[in-house]
Amino acid sequence: MKTRHVIARYLAEAGKPQDAVRILDRLITDRGRVLGADHEHALVTRSSRARFLRETGDENGALRGLREVLPDQERVLGADHLDVMLTRQELARTLGRAGQVADALTQMAQVQADRERVLGHSHPQVLSTRYERAVLTGQIGDAAEAVRQRKAIVGDQERVLGPHSRTLSTRHQLGKFLAEAGNPEEGIRQLNDVIAEQLQLHGPGHPRTLATRYDHARIARSTDGHEQANALLTVLERDCQQILGDTHPQTAYEFTITASASPLSSACPPLARCCPSLRCAKADEHGKRS
Repeated sequence: MKTRHVIARYLAEAGKPQDAVRILDRLITDRGRVLGADHEHALVTRSSRARFLRETGDENGALRGLREVLPDQERVLGADHLDVMLTRQELARTLGRAGQVADALTQMAQVQADRERVLGHSHPQVLSTRYERAVLTGQIGDAAEAVRQRKAIVGDQERVLGPHSRTLSTRHQLGKFLAEAGNPEEGIRQLNDVIAEQLQLHGPGHPRTLATRYDHARIARSTDGHEQANALLTVLERDCQQILGDTHPQTAYEFTITASASPLSSACPPLARCCPSLRCAKADEHGKRS
């Protein structure tokens, strides 16, 4: 059963959350039958299933699952257990994905304080919470503070984790918000380096690599002009369609966030033609596509 859980985790990491959820649906039943519903492993399977459900695009289902398992974990494991704090972090993260960013930021700050108290400032799980808090800070529009937080996190991640996927994700976010804060040239340089390392670590078709390429092309509008940016987006559109398909939910989330969070993006990208589920918030506000 442990192996099945690990397989589900790797499937989700590889951009296949639907497959991960299907595995965990069966595993929840099996672990509950063999171990009991209140066993630590049965509870963590329920939490993981809710987290992977979010990656399929079902934020409401994920919120429901996380809110159901959290009190059970707190009752059985105690408030300071690492599994409990992970579920709390995932709940805050899912609130942010569902558009409840202010509540998400408040809850994430509480999780960070508790994890730092239990684990210390530079523990990998604390670094994860600090990363998620910085993401939410960027979503509320405070680009300068988002840059400050990301620079601090990158230094600690590189020291503690090395060339880890989470370190690359933080550097991706740093590049994006450097551009938001008025320094697109430095942002482009940061994203160029991240893309090169993501290609080696994840490969060209991983959603994280594609998302970084999208932000790179979007920011290139202000540094290299629309013609160069559109050429990059055209290639990315093709790759999105060939690798992920028209309505891949993880792609939809990543690209919707990057399109809607940035004043640099004044129009919906060509990717929206490739993935119909991608929507530009600016166009939605005006009731039309730019």
